[in-house]
Amino acid sequence: MPTYSHSRLSAYEACPLKYRYAYVDRLEPERLPENVEAFMGKRVHEALHKLYSDLMRSRRDTLDDVLAYYDEAWDRQWSDGVEVVRKGTTLEEYREQGRRCLRDYFSRYAPFDGDKTLGLEMKLFIRIDGYRLIGYVDRIAIKNGRLEIHDYKTSRSVPSQSFFEEDRQLALYQIGVRDIWREAGHVDLVWHYLIQGLEVRSVRTPEKLEELKSSIAALIRRIERAEREYDFPAVVGGLCAWCEYRYLCPFCGRQD
Repeated sequence: MPTYSHSRLSAYEACPLKYRYAYVDRLEPERLPENVEAFMGKRVHEALHKLYSDLMRSRRDTLDDVLAYYDEAWDRQWSDGVEVVRKGTTLEEYREQGRRCLRDYFSRYAPFDGDKTLGLEMKLFIRIDGYRLIGYVDRIAIKNGRLEIHDYKTSRSVPSQSFFEEDRQLALYQIGVRDIWREAGHVDLVWHYLIQGLEVRSVRTPEKLEELKSSIAALIRRIERAEREYDFPAVVGGLCAWCEYRYLCPFCGRQD
């Protein structure tokens, strides 16, 4: 039985043909250049991971410690293959944007004693109607008896509130978290939009979680039917330009 994930389910929803290439045929994806926005986001995530990892070991980092770690990771991981796509923006401006994210976050939450971290980059196993799913959570914490699932974003735009009320990924993680900490009465879903300095929260009712379980099970059954029938239509649209299987696609493949 395959193990599903939010990203795997999203791949099918976005384009069944891409799903087939990746998960059924298991073809090698084209190695696309990493853009500097994604590179910066990874370095910020790593710095926040270090901050909370040290706190779990009773070590309290200073802001200078966090920024030094970020800069060191930036230099160590950088390669000429990272692309700066946005015209008029320099590499140093991107680097400074990551520093600003960390400074703003540190200023808002220091001395970081408002909650207790229970897990970082935690691997969750979730079972829904006999199907196996997996997920990784940026941070799980407990605050005043309530569990919190934290997700860090470095995207330039913030979705509308309706997105957060219907978001599947963190709600899926809530199902897995509740299976571990059954005694916790409440779970808060927390998104940190670091560029904007914005914290967004949402709560799922038991009824909403049951609806989510039903929709996920129905989606997996659709995927299983597609696999049995080997029926994976392409969805051609704006995301095709960034697809790592574009070179195979009969509708939008590049001609060398």
